[in-house]
Amino acid sequence: MQPQAQAPAVNANIGQAVALPLAVRLGQALAPLLLATADYFAVVAAIYSAAWLRGTFLPKLLPALLPFHNGYTYIYFVIPVVYLTFIAAQGLYTKRLPFWQGAGLLFKACNYVIILVIGIVYFLKTGR
Repeated sequence: MQPQAQAPAVNANIGQAVALPLAVRLGQALAPLLLATADYFAVVAAIYSAAWLRGTFLPKLLPALLPFHNGYTYIYFVIPVVYLTFIAAQGLYTKRLPFWQGAGLLFKACNYVIILVIGIVYFLKTGR
C-alpha cells in the first residue's frame, strides 16, 4: 500500500512577515547600495570620458570650439546625485523587472536628468 501524499502545510498567519535568513536580508539591504555605488562610478567615468573626448578630438574638428570647464562639485556631486535620485525614483534599485521594461525606465530617468542638468547649467550659468 502506498502512503498518502501529505498536503503542504498552510500558513495560518497569512499577511505576517516571515523571518528571512540573515543572508537574504543582508542581500536585500546591500544590493541597492552596491548598484547605486556602481552607478555613481559609471556616471563619473562617463563625465570624464566626455570631457576627454571634448578636449582631445573636438578641437581638431572644430577649432573655434571654446573649452568647457565644469567644477569638481558638478562632476563628483551634483550630476551623479541627480542621476541616482532619478534612477531610485523609478524604482530600479529595488524592483526586479524584465530587461526591456527596466531599460525603458532607465531611458526615461536619463532623459529627465539631462533636461534637469542642462537647466541647472543654463540658469546658474556655470558652463562658462
